[in-house]
Amino acid sequence: MNKNPKGRKIAFLTLIVLISAAVLIYINNSSLDSSAIRVSGKKVLAVASELAVASNNSDLFFCMDELMIEAQGTVIRARKVTGEQAWSMSLGGVVMRISSAGESILVLDDKNKLYYMSRQGKIIWDYALQSEPWNIFGEDNGCILIEYKDISGSKIEVFNSKGTALGKAALKNAYVISFGAGSEDRYTISVVDITSENLKSRLITYNSAGQMVWAKDFNNEIISYVHFLKNNNILAAVSNKLLNYGNDGNIVKEVKLDGKLQNISASTDTIVIVINERGKYSSVIFDGYLEKYGQIKLEIVPKGIFVHENNYILYDKDKLLLGNVNDSIVTTYKSVSDIVSAYMTSRDSMYIVSNRKLQALQFN
Repeated sequence: MNKNPKGRKIAFLTLIVLISAAVLIYINNSSLDSSAIRVSGKKVLAVASELAVASNNSDLFFCMDELMIEAQGTVIRARKVTGEQAWSMSLGGVVMRISSAGESILVLDDKNKLYYMSRQGKIIWDYALQSEPWNIFGEDNGCILIEYKDISGSKIEVFNSKGTALGKAALKNAYVISFGAGSEDRYTISVVDITSENLKSRLITYNSAGQMVWAKDFNNEIISYVHFLKNNNILAAVSNKLLNYGNDGNIVKEVKLDGKLQNISASTDTIVIVINERGKYSSVIFDGYLEKYGQIKLEIVPKGIFVHENNYILYDKDKLLLGNVNDSIVTTYKSVSDIVSAYMTSRDSMYIVSNRKLQALQFN
């Protein structure tokens, strides 16, 4: 192996750029924005209600479902998009981070205590972390992975939604890129080697005892996305293909993409990706077995995708597209303010996070 420090520095910088790209693929009532576009004579989307952060002094805010969750110091509270207060409480430390895992809320304070909470504001369980976490991953089924940065790589701890430890591991010279959990008896991570001059990554599946069940090595590729599909199969995405692995680690199906993968999101039943084919963008929809539903040419370059059952949202900073696996693009909504993120809880209930406010969209 070449020990030249300059060569290693260039290789490391290249690796950081590739990791960053992969991670980007893996985010008071006021006047209402009523801008909407009717498509093919169908119903239009419009803002039904809107909620802004309570104060410019709010340190953090996070949105999920119809809730805006805000933190200032040790106090955390939730309000509905209609303006009603849902709940409020004071924690033992200053709130530093708010995120989610499935239907639950994750709150980290400055004492490195993690609170696992329900949407109703009830603390389901809490945990004193070993040290400040480098990253916290949450999955649809409520499982979480906590990653700690270590001098020789990283260490991970995994818990299910009840707070039961599913295992821990030391990742020598490697960091986690993506995390997926299916039934609570196993989970899968993708990691990247940070020491090799050549790009190397690995897909690893563990059981509930924290033991490695199987692993696959990849050269010159980063596994940017991991997700559990039907039959507890595992979806793994790299830059130019999608891979469906069975419980035994054997490939069930491989799909080569016509362009470079730009973004991806999935439920157990539906996978939506955006590909870039020589500067032209398309969304491609698959079912939970990687059978292709269809492909749609896009006029926007989506910065985000959200999949809910058989429906999905594509959005950039100005526009939101609502799609269905059967109906293609159902409707389009144009926003006056920049869209930071968007999500849905049903085909008729969509939300936009924009400029420190939460907007609820509904069909007129």
